[in-house]
Amino acid sequence: MVAIGSDARARRLTAAVHNNAAWCDAVCRAHGVPTSWQSDWWAARQRSPRFYPDAITLRPGAAFAAVAGSVEAGRGSSVKDSWADLDLEPYGFTPLFDAHWITLNPPARGETVAAADRFRWTVVGSAHELLDWTAAHGADGTFPPSLLADPAIRFLAVRSAGRTVAGAIANLSGPVVGVSNVFGEDPWQGLVHAVGNCFPQRPLVGYEQAAELDRPLSLGFHTIGQLRVWHQPEADG
Repeated sequence: MVAIGSDARARRLTAAVHNNAAWCDAVCRAHGVPTSWQSDWWAARQRSPRFYPDAITLRPGAAFAAVAGSVEAGRGSSVKDSWADLDLEPYGFTPLFDAHWITLNPPARGETVAAADRFRWTVVGSAHELLDWTAAHGADGTFPPSLLADPAIRFLAVRSAGRTVAGAIANLSGPVVGVSNVFGEDPWQGLVHAVGNCFPQRPLVGYEQAAELDRPLSLGFHTIGQLRVWHQPEADG
């Protein structure tokens, strides 16, 4: 993959951020959590489900005060600082983790089906399969079965002896496909092509922490920006 120019990089980063916010919005709405979209922010108006932020910045330099009144503040709340350019310590937040946004141009035509078949990625198609998938991921109760009916979302799995051994989620939003919740032993093997089968000819985007970057970078992904997740720690005990 040829390196992305600065203008294209900025556009891809913005698309990645909005894609991630769309995915978080879908998860929140599946749990009955009301959400709000503003020019600078996406926010859950009640506490978001486990593992999901209560707010996400949608542009660099967003002012936290503009969204502070929209989220359920207090211990356990979290904010995804999509450009890693905020200081939320005065608001009682501490950094939870840093990560890198990544992207990959789509596979060439004709490559996707054979590669995906070879690594036996399949689309999760039932509530029973989703229950097995979430158990393997360690995310019990996070993904309601109603998400399976969303045409912009695919839960992907590698199964062995009737059990999920690797998985990922792909979500289509605007010009890109987000790849998230990647888990299992060497889970990136064949995943790019499996996503391409579901949503052909769309660039892939996502984010990974530094310790998990080597495998996607070896497949041709490029980093396009940094993010930071802030949180207010849960009370002890």
